[in-house]
Amino acid sequence: MCKVFSLSYGRLLSHAHPKSIDSNKFETSLYTHSNGIGADLISTGWNNSNSEAMQLVCAFLDKNLAPFMGDLTKLFGGSCALMVECEFNEETTMHAIQLEANQNLRKMLSDGLIYAISYANSGLKSSMNNFEYLRRDMFITRIGSEILQQGKKARGFQLAKESVKKVINELMAKANLEICVHGSSSVFDKVNTELNKMWKTIGKNKNAAVQSRKIAALNISPRKHVFKIIHRANHCVESIAIPSIMSPDYGKYRLLASLMTQVYLYPEIVAKRKALETAASTEPEGVFFFFTHFDNGTEESFKVFDSAIASVCSGKFTDEDLLRAKTSEFRVIDAPKNPVESGHAFFSTGVGEEQHNQMRKAILEGTKEDLVKIANECLKKHQKSLTIYASNEIKDEKKLVSAGWNVIDLVQQVNNPNIFTKF
Repeated sequence: MCKVFSLSYGRLLSHAHPKSIDSNKFETSLYTHSNGIGADLISTGWNNSNSEAMQLVCAFLDKNLAPFMGDLTKLFGGSCALMVECEFNEETTMHAIQLEANQNLRKMLSDGLIYAISYANSGLKSSMNNFEYLRRDMFITRIGSEILQQGKKARGFQLAKESVKKVINELMAKANLEICVHGSSSVFDKVNTELNKMWKTIGKNKNAAVQSRKIAALNISPRKHVFKIIHRANHCVESIAIPSIMSPDYGKYRLLASLMTQVYLYPEIVAKRKALETAASTEPEGVFFFFTHFDNGTEESFKVFDSAIASVCSGKFTDEDLLRAKTSEFRVIDAPKNPVESGHAFFSTGVGEEQHNQMRKAILEGTKEDLVKIANECLKKHQKSLTIYASNEIKDEKKLVSAGWNVIDLVQQVNNPNIFTKF
């Protein structure tokens, strides 16, 4: 459960402050000198490992360097004793939760595909739990609803504050704290000086009472869920585990996804059945998935996915199809990249130029025999994770239930305190 809290309340870290500091002054200073502090869980090891870390992200102008670093020092060190004892400005914290809850409701009505993909993928690998949005957004939406009804007495609000304290303790108990700064080279020396000041302050106030606490992992099991919400159409996702981006073969899976989209999925699902979008794709953590966007069918979509797998396993595509898929992939991987984003990705995941070149080589040298082989080895044999993000008037609901699908009405779940026991 702590992992869900970590994902849900990352943005609330800016509202936590030491008891010895005036909350209004601290928040005013923090938001005057920066855009606040956000937090998330990330995966730091993708070679079939479960290595995880908490990452804090913030931005500030060169002119605000010194005062912002002073705010960080107050938050992580100094008189706050590593934030073991902290308080919250209750009014601003409740407002932040309600604002987040309202934004989540709008996203759940408009971005169903994102939720369906992340939920299906999270059933395959523990690292994908960090990118599973439905649990996080539904949870904070329920807390926001509770606050509207009960105010400061809301159990969820009290739980939120306690959970952020736990997250802070986890951050401060870690011995392998790393800092990465992307910015102007002209102020690097000043940044280094301010960082050294903060390190010394944190070191002086190390609190032996803070114990490292392992974050409990969510259960990993393939999904077979239908989530109903007020929506205009269905989003269907089928996910299968494959090697991660660290594998020399990862580029071949990307090539295979591009080929299957062009040869099998688009002609059947978009051209014939008039869905808005469909594709096969991959995630660097090691997931291959199919999806349909604004699709009027459900069971039919999964039949198309299975048919596409069977066809590619039998080699039913031409050399021209393969060349077209390679051209499509090179347009993506050779596109200019933002150096800041590339640096952040390398710092967060260890994926850099070496993996990019390895992937590019696999795509360039990939043959028909290679694609048939990996399709038979992974797509045909491995267990699938399935998710439908559906209209609340889904036509074949009874048929899906009889076929073993778990059907959950998300609108009813907003006020359900046991929401996580259901999926």
